[in-house]
Amino acid sequence: MMIQDETGKLAIWDIFRETYAVFFTHLKSHVILSYLYSLPIGFFVLGGGLDLSSISPGHGMAELDLPPVFWGFIVVAFLWAAVIHLLYFRLYLLGRDRYLSFSLPDLGRMVVKFVLYSVLFILLLFIFMLSANMVIGLVTLIFSALTGGSPLTTTITVLSGLAASVFLFIIALRMLPTFASIAENARFLPFRESWYYTRGEGLKLVFIYLTILAPAWFVVFLTSAAVTAVMPGDLSDVSPSSGSGLLILQLLLSPVGVAPGALIGAATTRVYCLLVR
Repeated sequence: MMIQDETGKLAIWDIFRETYAVFFTHLKSHVILSYLYSLPIGFFVLGGGLDLSSISPGHGMAELDLPPVFWGFIVVAFLWAAVIHLLYFRLYLLGRDRYLSFSLPDLGRMVVKFVLYSVLFILLLFIFMLSANMVIGLVTLIFSALTGGSPLTTTITVLSGLAASVFLFIIALRMLPTFASIAENARFLPFRESWYYTRGEGLKLVFIYLTILAPAWFVVFLTSAAVTAVMPGDLSDVSPSSGSGLLILQLLLSPVGVAPGALIGAATTRVYCLLVR
């Protein structure tokens, strides 16, 4: 298999423009997919099958009494999210006329591969985070011993944490083209090849994605602020006991809430087309 040798092909402004162009071109499909994406929460919570009132940041794990239905919800939501993400990638790669053109066996194979690589993706990032925490802890211990616990130790710890976060982001972004290749269902690109094609583009990818996401995050922030002003309450409380009105409003605003994730998918397809296709 021939592998291209060119790097430096990513132009920040071009990818930004193309990402938003393809997003707005398929805005109607995005609205439909975003509501489909939110179906599990609406079904389980509004249907009364899942009460999340005991699940909040204020509860310790020992205090949580999670029913079996909660774990069932997690599995169903994860599988459903994989299907919707797959459709988003296909939409932005193949267009509205072709993204639903597949046989059921093909869909099954794509979903299985997408789920397996999603799990592997999460495990790899988790292993990196554990390793980074160990290294940062060791560095902090050494500097603390050498400097006697001076403020320099805190500075070194913070800088190490920031560097690890940036590197984690780079690792994640450089593996994303694999998921675009799974969705295209033409040529499979494993993580190793995805890493190769994105060589030398790590920091540029971070800047590209942050630039693309910044406007979407700003819109989400403004929308959340408006919802809070209209319906004061805890936006993270989605239990039926808090009143279904707020949850219904959140579900109605799914196209806004899901937009940052959709833009990540759109940007990934642009990167994939530029570096791989």
